[in-house]
Amino acid sequence: MQKEFQHFIVYERKKMESQFTLTNELTTQLKQTMKTISPDDTFDEMIRKVATDCDRYAFRIYVCDAEGFQQSSNAEKSQDNKWVLIEEGRFKNWSWRPYFLENIVRMNIEKRGFLSDLYTDIERDERIRTYSYPITDNLFLFLDIPYNYLFEQEGLL
Repeated sequence: MQKEFQHFIVYERKKMESQFTLTNELTTQLKQTMKTISPDDTFDEMIRKVATDCDRYAFRIYVCDAEGFQQSSNAEKSQDNKWVLIEEGRFKNWSWRPYFLENIVRMNIEKRGFLSDLYTDIERDERIRTYSYPITDNLFLFLDIPYNYLFEQEGLL
């Protein structure tokens, strides 16, 4: 029994370390990217820059306000791995998502980004995680991370 506990502890510790590592990588990258964004940039220009800099991590990127209303288009990877803007996402409300409101409150209090638990994306019907990052007290960036990336990294599933 003690051997099984030890195996469980090692597995869970590696899983947590992988999630913290990814969170730190994304935070570092986004801090750098945000320095290149002008206050005059539109939200769509912002997510295009983020998409370029976070290409290896994400398949969808968008900006929402604290009420859950999407303020940007969706930047989404196409079949040929090119980023395209999809306007129809603008002004949809995502506050019903399991991680959304909790992460908004946590980001405002702790002033840092968060990685969601695994959940199933409705459009893709695949398990993903979302990284949420505070831009201001009322604006938040969301990066949807695909199953393929999570699968390739030890401890993210």
